[in-house]
Amino acid sequence: MTSTNHVRQQVKMEPITSDFSLCMKSSSENTIRLFGNYIDDYLFAGDAEFLHSLIRQKKCLSSTAWFQIRQNEYIKKLSRMEPSIDFEKFQSVRAAVSWIHNSRSDKCYSANLAYQFTNAQFSARHIKFLNESIMKVKETKALCLNFRPLDRNTLQLLVYSDASFATNEDHSSQFGYLILLVDYKNNCHNFPCFSKKS
Repeated sequence: MTSTNHVRQQVKMEPITSDFSLCMKSSSENTIRLFGNYIDDYLFAGDAEFLHSLIRQKKCLSSTAWFQIRQNEYIKKLSRMEPSIDFEKFQSVRAAVSWIHNSRSDKCYSANLAYQFTNAQFSARHIKFLNESIMKVKETKALCLNFRPLDRNTLQLLVYSDASFATNEDHSSQFGYLILLVDYKNNCHNFPCFSKKS
């Protein structure tokens, strides 16, 4: 039985007319419960009772209250560029590599730096730089973002910032920051990182 059939038949949720992969159900407490799925990705929204009912009826759903963001399959599809590629192909690969930094904050700087390379500057060293980035990502593809429950009473922000003076090819400077929401157990959620030339 597919997840969609399970949600419709056992959980008694109805798909909304604008998107059949998103199901909705109103509860007696006037709250709305949502279940969405796309291939092997799931999205739940609702109260604790709703989540527990899904877990009880569908054993494949985890009862843990945390989630991961990883891009293993996406990374597997990345491949090194040939030294003879043109700038148009380079731009395409660069865009694919930059998408990784959504789940890999450690790649934010290299993704931004690759976007500074223009057609007029384009050379073999830029291809080499992006190829090295691809290989490093592949070697560390198991790294991912884990979002665990945080203790609300001990939350604090940790902010890390850094800059490098006149180190870019056009002699501009590079700066960036990373913001983390952390509790006393050192569980943390990281906000989108930022790296930009100035």
